[in-house]
Amino acid sequence: MGCSILFLVSGYLMGHGGELNISHKINRLFGILFYSSLIYIPVIFISNGYSFYKSIALLASFTTLRSGTFFHLWFLPSLMLGVLITNYFVKNTKMSTGLTISVAILIAYWMSDIGQAFGLLKNKNEAFYFLRTLHGISLVYIGYLLSINNPLKIIGKKYSWIALIMGVSLMVIEVPVLKLFSEAQTLPRQFPFFSVFSAIALLSICINTNSHEGVLSKSGRDYSLGIYLIHPFVLFFMVPYLNRHGINISLVNLIFAFIISLFVMHAMKKTLPIAYNKLNGIGVK
Repeated sequence: MGCSILFLVSGYLMGHGGELNISHKINRLFGILFYSSLIYIPVIFISNGYSFYKSIALLASFTTLRSGTFFHLWFLPSLMLGVLITNYFVKNTKMSTGLTISVAILIAYWMSDIGQAFGLLKNKNEAFYFLRTLHGISLVYIGYLLSINNPLKIIGKKYSWIALIMGVSLMVIEVPVLKLFSEAQTLPRQFPFFSVFSAIALLSICINTNSHEGVLSKSGRDYSLGIYLIHPFVLFFMVPYLNRHGINISLVNLIFAFIISLFVMHAMKKTLPIAYNKLNGIGVK
């Protein structure tokens, strides 16, 4: 649900800002993708057995163009595409047309996610990754529509909480229910369908909540993007070290990676502001 809320918020802020400054948004996202991708070149080199030619082949592949140099960076090209197509929909299509296309993409992505989980796509799972990239279009556009039509403030916080509880419940129930139809070992789901409704409800709660900035919110604003971008890099080197010392618990690994990533981003902001700004897209025109 994390990427769903990210895409929705991005679209909401596009509409909330009034002026669609697309070039600045795309330039900023491209800068974040470029500099965060540079971080993972050493990881690619090590993962490919220190082979220069294999590393170059991977860097020059379509996979890198689609998802950056590491698996978790896929949301950046998806968000860039969402911003571009939302701008096109707003200026060139009827709202009903853009919304129909957006819902169709979400349904197709949901079905491909089920196919991926149950092994139905087998070696042809490119459809899943293709639709995963496209679904950023749907959610950014829906977020934009929620902003300009402003229905979330009318709904209010009380009903938003009810919608969130129902959405999360249905999202959790969906996974085991679908497993009843197959005896195959399933992979983790990435896109339960009701995650969209849950993300919209969560966005509505945030919009209808007045809060003052505190230490946690300021830290989230300053470091959350950087932590997400660099934490797999930290895990790549940290997990083998912890394994050698008898620690092989995913939750412990994630907690350590979060703490280290937070410290790195804080230190980077204080001592290497240029690197911090590049990684966060600050100062891009």
